[in-house]
Amino acid sequence: MDKLAKLTTDIGKLWETYSGAYFTGIRNTLVLAVVALLANRAAKDKGRICLFGKKHAVFPVRFNPTVLYVACTVLACCLIACLLLGSALFAYYCMFAAIAIELIGAVYYTFQLK
Repeated sequence: MDKLAKLTTDIGKLWETYSGAYFTGIRNTLVLAVVALLANRAAKDKGRICLFGKKHAVFPVRFNPTVLYVACTVLACCLIACLLLGSALFAYYCMFAAIAIELIGAVYYTFQLK
């Protein structure tokens, strides 16, 4: 019983110290999941999504979601690795990877507009 009390105390201390980082990670993961869901729905309906009974064009008719899926997968892997490793240096370099992926996606979709 003494070990359980010590474990509970340690969990409380960890939660007090790192709860902000956990909530930020949870929020980022949820945003990433929503973007992936919207891209999936838009891909099935020729770049349109239905929100509140109204159809909105999010992507061009010839939308290819592969680049967006790859970007979401890479960003999710970076997010999970940062949460598991807890290294500020790794998170710093992941930020550059995320920026590069977003720029590649922006250029790709800009050329798709024609």
